[in-house]
Amino acid sequence: MSMVAYNRTSLQGFPVYSNNGTLFKRTALPEGNPSHCCGNTPLSKKEMEEILTIDGNYKFMYAINNQFPGPTIVVYENQKVKIRVYNDMANEAVTFHWHGMFQSKTPWMDGTSMISQCPILPGQMFTYKFTASPTGTHWYHSHHGAMRREGLNGAFIVLPQIKKERTDIPKVDNDVLFMTQDWVYKKSDAQAVAEQNWYMLHSTENQKTVPLEMFTVKTNSSNRFRIINTGITGEYKISFDEV
Repeated sequence: MSMVAYNRTSLQGFPVYSNNGTLFKRTALPEGNPSHCCGNTPLSKKEMEEILTIDGNYKFMYAINNQFPGPTIVVYENQKVKIRVYNDMANEAVTFHWHGMFQSKTPWMDGTSMISQCPILPGQMFTYKFTASPTGTHWYHSHHGAMRREGLNGAFIVLPQIKKERTDIPKVDNDVLFMTQDWVYKKSDAQAVAEQNWYMLHSTENQKTVPLEMFTVKTNSSNRFRIINTGITGEYKISFDEV
């Protein structure tokens, strides 16, 4: 769940909420406490780093290694890639598609459920093996059901081999990954895709508090933004003001 602080040791989850710009978690009071209210504890720095705040709303979602987006994978062109996927979900099958990869001589590693492979069932493991090609900014995502917009996606960057870097562009001082997507918190993705509801949602107190992504650049530096639209229903127009 987004906006829930988890204790992985005790396997407990604590709802998170905003109060005067600070994020708190609701905890159970000691047995026998006369108060009928939960305890309220500010999130620690470690909890702030681990919690998936997303848009400040509570929503069931999927995560890879407890991360959203999933871990960024960086490899070199023509490297042999081996990625082991363990399905730790209780009742959902899954596959992963490596968006942009040619999959030359390995079409069965493309990850399209029931087309190039059978899905990975709960409790099962599957290892994807393929050659990374071509170079550039790519991404991976679930290709089973509508999971990809509810958390199962990440960046897949293929760098050129040493001494084969591009010379037709300025030397990059800062390489930035910029992933964007649509997020509908009141519905499942299956409903959102079926209904195609286009409307603006009001901002809640939690939404006003959750941290936004910040990109820091230096004056007169050359910055490459690797922009990936991992959404499922809409297009985006992104601009950089006063640059």
